[in-house]
Amino acid sequence: MKLVVFVCLLRIIDGFQPSQFTLSQAGYRFQPESNVQLIFTFSNIRTSVTCAIHCYQNILCRTFDFDSSSHQCRLFEGSVDTGTLISTVITTLVGWIEMDASMFSLYNATSDQCINNRFLYSDIISGRCECPMRTFYDGSMCLNQRFDGNTCANNSWCRTDLNINCIASICVGPTTPSMPSTTVTSYTSTTVQISSPSSTMISTTSVTSATTTVATCTTLINFDDIPGASSISGIIPNGYKNLNWMNAGYINISTTPSSSGYQVSASSMPFVMYNPTGGNVTITTANGTRFSFDSLRFTSAWVNSLNVTMKTIRSGSVTSIITFRALTTTKITDNCGFCTSIDTITFEIVGGITGSDLTQNGTQFIIDNLCISFGN
Repeated sequence: MKLVVFVCLLRIIDGFQPSQFTLSQAGYRFQPESNVQLIFTFSNIRTSVTCAIHCYQNILCRTFDFDSSSHQCRLFEGSVDTGTLISTVITTLVGWIEMDASMFSLYNATSDQCINNRFLYSDIISGRCECPMRTFYDGSMCLNQRFDGNTCANNSWCRTDLNINCIASICVGPTTPSMPSTTVTSYTSTTVQISSPSSTMISTTSVTSATTTVATCTTLINFDDIPGASSISGIIPNGYKNLNWMNAGYINISTTPSSSGYQVSASSMPFVMYNPTGGNVTITTANGTRFSFDSLRFTSAWVNSLNVTMKTIRSGSVTSIITFRALTTTKITDNCGFCTSIDTITFEIVGGITGSDLTQNGTQFIIDNLCISFGN
C-alpha cells in the first residue's frame, strides 16, 4: 500500500511550494548510504504527517522515518534511492519526497527568484539560485554529493567536506572501516519495489535464525584480476574467487557506449561484471565453504529503474530477499548485515521503466566491488 501526503498548508505558512511525500508500507526504517546523512532526530512526534512537515521545513531533508511507538522522527539528507529500506518493527515507516526536475527549474536564476524556495537557496554572494549544501547540480536536478567509490565529473560531485575528492572520475576518500560485528536473532525481510508514484509491489519473507555474527568484508571482488581475461569481454570462469558463476560475464567499460550505465558503474578499471544475456545470475560457492554477502555496487546498463531481486540461499532455503532499483546514471550501494552463512546468491530481473533514450533497452545490469567473507 502506498500513501501520499500533500503538504500544501506550508505554502501559506512560509511561502514554500507544495510538495508530495510517499510513505512506505509499515515495517521499514531508512538506512542512509552514510550515517553522516542523518540531520536530526525528533522525539515526542505523534504522527507521520507531523514528521513529514518537519522534513519539508528543512531544505536539506529528502527522506524521513517515523516510529509510532517511540514517537521518534529522524530526518535524512539522502534521497531514498541512495539508501536502503530495511525491514524492522511494524510501528515504523519511511517517507520521502518525490523529486523531479521541475523543482530545480530556477537553478542559476537570479537570487530574488528563489527566496523561500524549498529546493534551492538564494545565494546573496553569487546573486544566483544555488543547490543546497552537500548537493550538486547534474544538469537537471540537485543530487546528493557522492561518497567514496562513486563516479564524478568534478569535485562538486563528491563529499569534499569528508576529504572525498574526484580523482580520475571516481570519488576517492579515506578508507572506510569495516562495520563492527553485531548479533541478529531474527528478522523479517520485506521486498519493497519502488517504481513510480502510483505503483509499489511488496512481498514479505519472515525468517528466524540462530544467533548470527555480522561479518566484515574479507574478499573484495572487483573483476580486474580474472585469470586469462581478454581485453574486451568474456565469461567469468568457475572457480574465480572460489565461486562458480552462472550467466555472469566481464566487460571492459572503455569499450561500451559513453551514454550507457556501464560508464558510471566501475569502482576500478577496467572490468565490471554483467549479465551478457540480460537474464538472471547465480553465484555459488565453489568448494562448499559458506560465506556472507556484505555489499556490492549495482548499476543498470540500459533500462533506467531496472528492478532486480537479490536472494541469499543456504542449503536450498532462502534466507533473505532484497529488491532494489538499479539506475543508469548512479551506482547503488547495497549492504546486508544479516546475509551470513550462505552458499548461493541469485539476481532476478523483476521489471523496470522502459522507454530509455539510450542506444539499447536490454535488461543487462552491472556489478562491481562485490564484497563477501568466507567462513561467516
